[in-house]
Amino acid sequence: MRSKHIEFVNKDFTALDLSKLSNHDFVYCDPPYLIAVGPYNDGNRGFKNWTDREERQLLSLLDTLNEQHVRFALSNVLYHKNHANELLIEWSRKYKVHYLDKSYANCNYQVKDRTAETVEVLITNYEKEQPVKRAVRRIINI
Repeated sequence: MRSKHIEFVNKDFTALDLSKLSNHDFVYCDPPYLIAVGPYNDGNRGFKNWTDREERQLLSLLDTLNEQHVRFALSNVLYHKNHANELLIEWSRKYKVHYLDKSYANCNYQVKDRTAETVEVLITNYEKEQPVKRAVRRIINI
């Protein structure tokens, strides 16, 4: 990481200047999940309310990045507690969908239906690169 110019930005995605990005850049997005309820997406406690409008704006921004050949990754859920994010499902067909095999069944003591399936994904506009084994060992040892 020391040899790369990395910039972390913490601002509303609608205020980002995408014109300076190139095919050497990478954008990672982890927005509130449209079909989940949480303190981070209900418009309270200083957070922006996350609705269909914001979801569409973010997906449009990612389409723009793709047109500019800027790599991106989006973390999200396609299904959560018997709800489907149809907007995301339809949009994701244009990109690579990587299904994450994780279970959060025991993460929240308030969850009543632990059998409701959550399908978490990472959506990218590039193929997953295969890591070099030596680099992986070095990362694990840190």
